[in-house]
Amino acid sequence: MLKTPDGTVKSTTSTTSNGEFLFPSVISGRYILEAWQGTAIVPEQSVSIFITKDGTITPAEIKIFLKPSSFALHGLIKLDSTKEPLGGIDISILQGTVIKATTTSTFEGKFAFTDLPSGLLTLLASGSDFLPATAVVQIFEDTTALQPEPEIYLTRKISIQNQFSIQSYLRDAYSAGPLEFVTVTLKGFASTITDRYGYFFLGNLAPGQYNLECTKEGFNQLNGTIVINSDGSSTIQQAYYMIYTMETGVGSVVGRYIIPNNETAYGLPVAIYAIHDISKDAEKRLWALTSPKSPLKTTVTGADFARPGSSDETGVFKFTHLLPTTEYAKYLIVVSEDKYSATATIPLEGLGDLPSLGSGTPDISLNPPSDKQFYFIVDVTAGKTTFVTNYEQENF
Repeated sequence: MLKTPDGTVKSTTSTTSNGEFLFPSVISGRYILEAWQGTAIVPEQSVSIFITKDGTITPAEIKIFLKPSSFALHGLIKLDSTKEPLGGIDISILQGTVIKATTTSTFEGKFAFTDLPSGLLTLLASGSDFLPATAVVQIFEDTTALQPEPEIYLTRKISIQNQFSIQSYLRDAYSAGPLEFVTVTLKGFASTITDRYGYFFLGNLAPGQYNLECTKEGFNQLNGTIVINSDGSSTIQQAYYMIYTMETGVGSVVGRYIIPNNETAYGLPVAIYAIHDISKDAEKRLWALTSPKSPLKTTVTGADFARPGSSDETGVFKFTHLLPTTEYAKYLIVVSEDKYSATATIPLEGLGDLPSLGSGTPDISLNPPSDKQFYFIVDVTAGKTTFVTNYEQENF
């Protein structure tokens, strides 16, 4: 509002969204500029202005600083076990024992309060299926606050009559090997992480339908539905298989090495090398190790930590993030039956010194030079997985 010193109102206006205001066609003279917020005049709300006949305004730049008379509070409601947002939760805000306002969280778990007074305030969150939880917020006179965006975590109530559980395994869809550190979530209820066997367990569950979500970096997210019946039985599978996310421009190799009449082909060292043809003769290849002539990657077959009685992972190995091969550049995979060897090894001076590998078809190896080692020469295609097994080779 623009007034003369005697209190006569000359003009009124409102600020724009960016705080600017304008009084057009104002004649010379002395004025008082007053600002309101809401229904009350707030501190530091007036400025004296003098306009000369030539249009000069003093002060040249007019700024009015308004102090908020109330405080707005925003926060989140989450489930403590999964950190998921919870919607439909009732939230009350109290000053002492007096309820100042109530609201309900959105489906994103968000809530907000406006026009809050300064002082010590308590937030109370509650829902029919959850134990109540509180948070304390201190709002100061200058409208700053301790914990201005509180997060409140709720715990689901547990029914003593219906404490059921589920358990299963997460495996690699290509190799059937166990997947460790998979985050397994029953949406809105509970969450856990698989152990080194790919095993997970979730308890304190009531009968009903649950949405299962399994996530692990490098794998496609797995989603499913599980029903727990009133007798405790459920539709959970014995194992779930997650698919490796193939990155653009690279491929992978999955293999299985079996020792005849022996089911202990796990924990065997496996190494993969880059090799290239130095003969450039399609009729007679001569493969040599590509510098630096050391393994690109190493692993072990299956899982030497496989659960007793489980042979699904026996002899399985996997290499990922491999660049595609060409006619003259491929990969050599070496499996050693010596569990105590750090890695599978081959002569570093080159494969040309091994007659059995110096010629022949490039996709298989014949007659390994040692009873303790086996060789695969493999191709890799971008976006695909190459499968190899020793029991399909002629020398098995």
